[in-house]
Amino acid sequence: MDEERSQDEADYVSGRAGAKATHESRRISPHRLYPTHECHLALVRFSLSLIPTPFSSFSLLSRLASGAPYTVRFKVPPGSRVVIDDMVRGTISWDADSTVGDFILLRSTGVPVYNFCVAVDDATMGITTVIRAEEHLTNTLRQGLVLDALNAPRPRYAHCSLILGEDQQKLSKRHGATSCGQFKDDGFLSDAMVNYLALLGWNDGTDKEVFTRDELVER
Repeated sequence: MDEERSQDEADYVSGRAGAKATHESRRISPHRLYPTHECHLALVRFSLSLIPTPFSSFSLLSRLASGAPYTVRFKVPPGSRVVIDDMVRGTISWDADSTVGDFILLRSTGVPVYNFCVAVDDATMGITTVIRAEEHLTNTLRQGLVLDALNAPRPRYAHCSLILGEDQQKLSKRHGATSCGQFKDDGFLSDAMVNYLALLGWNDGTDKEVFTRDELVER
């Protein structure tokens, strides 16, 4: 994950989305969550019934009562698969347990992680379609599991190819950014811009390179 994306996610989590995710964590069935203590040498997983551990329930409760810092992890059901019908890439599936394992939802500070916030935001706002870059594919796996646990419908997903600049770096709002007004001042026509943007990471399976707006909508 690059520095820019990390900062964007930190800003997102620290705002309204983070507060909503913390609240919504109460809706997830308790058997899908468990606390973990972070140790210097290893991550020790505490789970009284779902994961074998050398710790007794008394030991777990004592450590929690003592105020030892812990994170809250999402218990991925053994053998579970997440399947999406991506509007760009077709059917994509993951073996959730082997791909991501039990991932953190709440940090030891109580702050929810980015993927938890996104899933809660999508659910509470009724998001129906998510269009984003292919680098978010593994995030979709985690978000899908959280949405399922919340009994919330998953949106439809479209993961587009990354768009690179002349320096082969990913274009973004902080890299290679040019305002729409600047393109207009430079003489680019709006229809030409729409046609160009539509063909970034997509085509209709033919060699056709010029489309009207109506043709793009139909496809």
